[in-house]
Amino acid sequence: MNPLSERRTHARKTCLLSVDWSISNCVYTNAIRNVSSGGIFIETTEPFEAGQDITLRILAPEHLKKISGLHAKIVRVEPEGIAVKFLNDDDHQQGLISLLIESL
Repeated sequence: MNPLSERRTHARKTCLLSVDWSISNCVYTNAIRNVSSGGIFIETTEPFEAGQDITLRILAPEHLKKISGLHAKIVRVEPEGIAVKFLNDDDHQQGLISLLIESL
């Protein structure tokens, strides 16, 4: 079994969604490769570091509202992208994330 999957609290779903996100006053648009109620994996080749705080706006499928103002932290950096953990405790945003995951 994969040691990384043993450490995960939330099950991940594979997807291909667009995300706008900002870090240090720079804005990026990339693809989300997978999502869980705890975070996402963003495909990027830009150099970032674990521990950096970011703000997200997930461009959900048209039948769902866009999920914006999500605060997150980069928890892992890989050659193909970054693993990001959601920091929000907002029930409304968590509900939108749950709807998004269910729709995939």
